[in-house]
Amino acid sequence: MFFIGEVVKSGKGRTATWDGMVGTVVRVEGTSVFVQWHNVAVEDELGVEELVSTGTFQQRTTAQ
Repeated sequence: MFFIGEVVKSGKGRTATWDGMVGTVVRVEGTSVFVQWHNVAVEDELGVEELVSTGTFQQRTTAQ
């Protein structure tokens, strides 16, 4: 299970050859996890089995 804001990396299934790309979970719907990759302006829908958790969460900043 993944949580919104969790930092994940590629590594299994379709993402196995993506050489450890890192992104942030932006949405979870059933078994689909939507990831905003840090190096591209694309939100990608993936299965939970395609991702590996880094064990960290994206820091949120607030505008002041």
